[in-house]
Amino acid sequence: MVQHCGGDRLEVEYVDGIREGVHRYVKANGVCIREGQKKVGKWHGRHIIRATDGTVLSDSEFTEGTGIYRIFNSAKQLTDEIPLRDGKPHGTAKRWVFGNLVELRNYKEGLCIAVTMPDPPDK
Repeated sequence: MVQHCGGDRLEVEYVDGIREGVHRYVKANGVCIREGQKKVGKWHGRHIIRATDGTVLSDSEFTEGTGIYRIFNSAKQLTDEIPLRDGKPHGTAKRWVFGNLVELRNYKEGLCIAVTMPDPPDK
């Protein structure tokens, strides 16, 4: 199935209403900024994230929903790193703003159990 969002397109496959197979997000300039596979609705196999110029920002592996999901901003900076287990957040998720770690969230099987704010870096 292909969904269009402005000039961008999202390519996904479903089996019995559940995402299964190819998952790609392609910008209008033709660069695939997120590509991977879904297995029973969860990330599985190689997961690649690229900037809009094609630069690879992350290349990671998932096994049936278990791996590290990363989010980047348009300046190619890592903003979020979320450990997943069986497709749900599990462990310590991190958030950065302008390269500074600003938040740690601890998850247990998808439930946030604690949030901490690290001390700001020395100026």
